Parts: sequence; C-alpha cells; structure tokens
Amino acid sequence: MKLLLSGYYGFGNTGDEAILQAIKLGFKDFQVSTSLSDLFSCDAFISGGGSLFQDKTSYRSFWYYLGLLALAQFLRKKTVVFAQGIGPIRSKVNLFFLKMVFSRCNLITLRDKDSYDLVKSFNLKKPRVELTADLAFILPIREKKQKTGKTIGISIRTCDGSDKLFPKIAETADLLADKYHAEIAFLPFQPSVDESPCLEIMKKMKHPARIIAPEKINQLSFLIGMRLHALIFAVANQVPSYGISYDPKVESFMKDTGLPYSDVFDFKAEDLFQKFDQKIDLGYIRNQMKSRSEKNFTLVKTLLKEESWKS
Repeated sequence: MKLLLSGYYGFGNTGDEAILQAIKLGFKDFQVSTSLSDLFSCDAFISGGGSLFQDKTSYRSFWYYLGLLALAQFLRKKTVVFAQGIGPIRSKVNLFFLKMVFSRCNLITLRDKDSYDLVKSFNLKKPRVELTADLAFILPIREKKQKTGKTIGISIRTCDGSDKLFPKIAETADLLADKYHAEIAFLPFQPSVDESPCLEIMKKMKHPARIIAPEKINQLSFLIGMRLHALIFAVANQVPSYGISYDPKVESFMKDTGLPYSDVFDFKAEDLFQKFDQKIDLGYIRNQMKSRSEKNFTLVKTLLKEESWKS
C-alpha cells in the first residue's frame, strides 16, 4: 500500500527531518513517498506531521498545504491530518476553508491539547479526531554517556523580541556557568538559521561556550530551549528543560508536559533559576508522550484495514 506524505522536509531543520524519519519507521511496512507525482497512484494522503496549517509564517504555505489536501480529496484519496499542531490562524477566511477541508478528512490526529481543543470546536461530523503527540517520540534513544561536570545546552532562534532576549540569554548562561561550574553549549537545530544568533550570544558572554550537534542533546544536564524539537528531544532523553515560547506550539507542548516555560517577552533569569533544580519525573512524561505518539500509527493502520478504506 502506498502512502503519499506532505510536509516540510529537506530544508535542514532537525525537527522536521526527525518527523520524516519517524514516519518512515512507523510505516516501515508501507511504501512511503514524498513525491507529488505519486498523488494519482497513492492509496492514502498523509498531511504532516508538524505545524503545516498556520498563517503566522505566511498565507502562501497555509494555502499550499491545504490545497494539496483538498486536491487529494478531489481525487477521492483517503486523507489524514497526521500528528499536527494547528494554528495560529488569524484570517477568518483561512479558518473557514480549513474547517471545510478538514470536514472531508478520514482521520485527524493532533499532537497537542490546544490543537485538539481547537479542532474539536469545529464540531466536525465525519473525521475521527484524536489527541496524540509529536512523531519524534517514537525514535530510538541513543545511550547516554556518563560524564563528569555539568553541560547546559541552549537552543535558540530569531523571532519577534529576540533582540531583547539574546542579551538576557547571554547573562543567564554566564550566571549558570558561575553557579554550577557548568559548560555552556549551543545546539543549532536549523544551522543555516540558528548558527548566527548562537555566535552572537556567545560573543556577549564572558565565559567560553561551544556549538554542538543536536544529536548530542542526551549529554546535557539541562536545556534552555526555544526550538520545539529541542524540547521534545530533551524530554525523550530525560534531560530537564526550560522552554522559551516564541510560538503557540512551544507553549502548547510545555503545558502538555507540565514543564516550566516563559514567553519570549517575559523571560527572566530568576524564574529559570527557581525551576533549575526542580525534581520532575521525566521518565513518566517521556513514556506518556511516546505512548501518545505511537497512537498516531495505530489509528492510521486500523483505518487502512477497515472495509470502508478499500478501493
């Protein structure tokens, strides 16, 4: 059976590539394609995961992904909105057409409670709507190497308010290095975009810092994260974390997990220090999120076996 996948892949973003890797792992018994030329021959059209349906970045990307989903429905393909976070959607016109296209889907799975509540408020009659989790949680975890000393990781990106945030990050990193005798390491999850601000902050610091690959997140003692998948990888590897929300998807994830966070515009070093030594059962949180993530694949596979899905 052939599944056609629609998503934001191939642009060097560690989080999105992890989603693609997870999909290929979860659907290893299926033929998975990312080529639009397979739209006519596929058995089902899978939109996601990620945050494809939002108009904060641009209207163009919103309509591109919604248009592909609508085209698949026009061609009478089975359509699934898969492990997605929805929004923000600011335009009433965009929201109207989103509801219309979603109402024709066969299955919708949402990776966070806020997105789930939003879609449930649409009162859609046809598709089954389920709360799940991000697909990256099903990926195998690398063995954690024992090391002496603390390494505090920082994952940042530019956004509205980052001009005021970055000096605070530099100051906070120095305070952490002083108090905990810790090494500071920056993790660029999209190097072409993230490396420059990482270097900018490092120049503002009095302590030395280095850049490491996102794959080494399991070596950290603590993570300060803006990138969603930096925070997801931290939970998956049971690394304590503090989120800085620049987008609703980050806030939604932190609320889902019960982990501490602040808004970009409200970040204060003292708030982070109050949470730094907080004891949290990360193993429990990880297992819960992994179970929710696996549910994405179980739901699709169940539907593919049902008589109503047969051509």
